[in-house]
Amino acid sequence: MRKHISRILFSGTEKSSDIKRHYEKKYIAVLLLAGTLALLFAQTATEEKISLDFRNQKISDILLALAEISNKSIIMDETISGNATFRFADSDFDSALMRFAEYCNLFVIKKDSDYHVSRISIQLTVDGLISIDAEEVIPELIVKKLSQNAKKTILYDSLPSEKMIIRTQDATLEEVLRLILIKYPEYNLVSQSGGFYIKRDPAQLNESRAAGDVRIDTADDFYSVSSRRVAFNTLIDTLFKKANKEYLILNRSTAILENIYYENKTFESLLRLLLDSVNYDYKVENGVYYIFEIQRRDIVKKLKENVTVRLTHISAAEVQNMLPSELNASGFIKIDRNSNSVFVTGSEEEINPILAFLQSIDIPLEGRYYKMFTVNNIGIADAVSILPKSLLFFDPVIIPKTASFVTQVDSSSEEQIAAYLSMIDKKNLSYPIRLRYIKSEELLKYLPPSAVRENLAVTGDTSLVFLPELKTRIIIF
Repeated sequence: MRKHISRILFSGTEKSSDIKRHYEKKYIAVLLLAGTLALLFAQTATEEKISLDFRNQKISDILLALAEISNKSIIMDETISGNATFRFADSDFDSALMRFAEYCNLFVIKKDSDYHVSRISIQLTVDGLISIDAEEVIPELIVKKLSQNAKKTILYDSLPSEKMIIRTQDATLEEVLRLILIKYPEYNLVSQSGGFYIKRDPAQLNESRAAGDVRIDTADDFYSVSSRRVAFNTLIDTLFKKANKEYLILNRSTAILENIYYENKTFESLLRLLLDSVNYDYKVENGVYYIFEIQRRDIVKKLKENVTVRLTHISAAEVQNMLPSELNASGFIKIDRNSNSVFVTGSEEEINPILAFLQSIDIPLEGRYYKMFTVNNIGIADAVSILPKSLLFFDPVIIPKTASFVTQVDSSSEEQIAAYLSMIDKKNLSYPIRLRYIKSEELLKYLPPSAVRENLAVTGDTSLVFLPELKTRIIIF
């Protein structure tokens, strides 16, 4: 590798033993320069950066959009569900997919050129032991995956629809199945002929309900309930009998509630607390309480706060671009340009950092003002992208269909930006090179004799230099 990379020739350079010895002394610097430029050319030709912003979209739709824009094959199984808010900011495909999978508790396996995505990860040892990691998946889908991976027959009656999290290390298939069923006393696991049968026995559920310790007391139309462990249906039935009211549960539920203790609640408030714990809602028609299932996110909505921030010193239209990516705030705010306001929605932990950021930027300009800059020889997008961040207070805004941009400056930064643009906005200096391993002063120090110093322009950014239309070329053998 050393032998091949060290063979670097600059156009117009004559090979000689003296020059060879000279380059050997500067081997490290030249190697770094060659690697930098080679990677820059390769990245320009092959890498595509991904910048996408999704707000409360289906996870499956986000994955499909990522696959479409990257021309990749993503295969999702039936465990993929739910919504997500996520921003992909200048990432390559693999990094973007893995970061999104980690955020949504997904597991990714690459097979050939396909990416298989699931909420279940199953690993088998040579001894047949199982390590499983399942995030918010209903038991039926976990059982199906176990049967496929362990290559064992698993028959089952209708299983509960309650999602669960299962994590085990080096367990037998029977141990994993018993762990899945531990919350449901009405199910038995039967082993026969090398396979398993998960059998539901309603009689066992009735026995469990009868053994459930639930106590509901009433005093002056207030209710108190206490129970260490009780079936949801049993608790609701007992409550309505105490209140002498009629009800109808439209969805079959086998949920088991544990450690239920509420004191001096009205009937309506106690019912609401119990229904919230199992993702249910109700409506009263003709004196009958109809109880039905809803999504958990609909219950969580009422726990979130809505805060309106009316901005005084900055434009609300600028806020979206100024938010730091680490706040991941795009899913929590909405902009109203007419009233120059920002609406923030979320829990205290979610929105407090956003509110603090808005307070920190909504301050008087104090000597700052907005200035328009125009370039003549290089593209406006290129000019904006290579401006040193140290010169900017906020990201520049490109004026559509022009070669100009507007940004906030003070007297000092205006001079620096103007000087920087005058240095790079030249016809013969139109090719930017981004250095990765060395700084521009090191590059100038170790330039070979064949390279003309005047043909290389350095900038205020020590990692950026400009070449004149690639007059100086590097060939790597």
